[in-house]
Amino acid sequence: MKNNYNIGIYGISGSGKTTLIKNLYDQSSNFQIFEGSKIMEKILNDDISKFKFLNDIQKYKIREEVILTIKKQSVINKHNIIDGHYSFIKEYDSFEIAITKADLEFFTHIFYLDIKDEIIKNQQVNDKSKKRNFSIEQINQWKEFEKIELQNLCKNNNINFHILTTNNLNKNIDYIQEIINKENFLNALKQYDNNSINKYILFDADNTIINFDTGKDYMYKTLNIDIKNVKSCFKDDGYCFSSFLKLSKIHSKIDNSSFINAMKNIASKIDIEDEFLDLIQMYNKKYNICIVTAGFTVLWQEVLKKYNLKNIKVFGGNNLNIDDYIIDNNLKGLIANYLQSNNKYVIAFGDSLLDKDMLINSNKGYFVIRNKIRNDAISELCKHNHIKYLSIHSLNIDELEETSFSEIREELN
Repeated sequence: MKNNYNIGIYGISGSGKTTLIKNLYDQSSNFQIFEGSKIMEKILNDDISKFKFLNDIQKYKIREEVILTIKKQSVINKHNIIDGHYSFIKEYDSFEIAITKADLEFFTHIFYLDIKDEIIKNQQVNDKSKKRNFSIEQINQWKEFEKIELQNLCKNNNINFHILTTNNLNKNIDYIQEIINKENFLNALKQYDNNSINKYILFDADNTIINFDTGKDYMYKTLNIDIKNVKSCFKDDGYCFSSFLKLSKIHSKIDNSSFINAMKNIASKIDIEDEFLDLIQMYNKKYNICIVTAGFTVLWQEVLKKYNLKNIKVFGGNNLNIDDYIIDNNLKGLIANYLQSNNKYVIAFGDSLLDKDMLINSNKGYFVIRNKIRNDAISELCKHNHIKYLSIHSLNIDELEETSFSEIREELN
């Protein structure tokens, strides 16, 4: 289940908070935005100019009323995004603190726009709607003051604090979504943790426990998705979150019922290979077994149902409308790292560069080789002596130690 977060976008005047929030909202239906100044204007009977004539106590109460109004209007199934002000610069370069106790109790995340002083100065000059004549020195002093103060406040109030250092809108939007995605995944992982069994087996799905790719060979043909568009998602940045986010946006354009029905229909055509099925069935009670896939969640849940393996957890996701999170290479590595850090014994199976971190972060890793040798992954995996390769079609790798299903069964016993 997705969590919803209350996110403050902070930064000094002219750092681009409004633009970032607007573009974040335009690119995702998971966000609801609030403009604090407009809410304050309503509180002041449509005359915000009254605010500057209030004393400090009155200003504090109005600011608290703004965030309490936002809290009442926020919705459960979306992330609430608010433009925040920590302080305002006063005469003699002193600061008026604008954040309140109510803000600190409300926010789960604060992202601070720490872009170059010269860019902020230029944006202030070009915004003719406001008169802002701050020097580069003032801008730098103001920004550094806010960063230090906010970082300490967030630490003391259990608020996740992140600094955005680029003026690139798309990079900032992807980063914010990646942070949210990671936390949704961690929440699901914490809820799953089985305290009675301290040993885990993590299986990649496509091209690992089956000998083909369910997307390329079935889903994309069924849903009339051009495979060229899928490949283009990974052309520039490879296996990273922004690439998988692009792919998930393609998937999310498909009607939900059509997408789910396709997964269920295709699941009936998929058989787990016998040797892997034997491993899963043999050790299903001795280990917590998970499928960890950047593929199609419901599809693999349905495949497991066929074998009466409904207790096996599927960590998967590639559709913003259906899944609670998107699986990428980092999250595959994170699950193994998280379990190990909680004193779990972790065994992992994977076949590609996407599985590299999951194999490296496990106690034992098995790199599955089928019809071709993946040198892009092997160059990294060969640095770790707890990783062996499992050849399905008799291909050999000099850099890694080979193993077999019989040896794996001995190791699992």
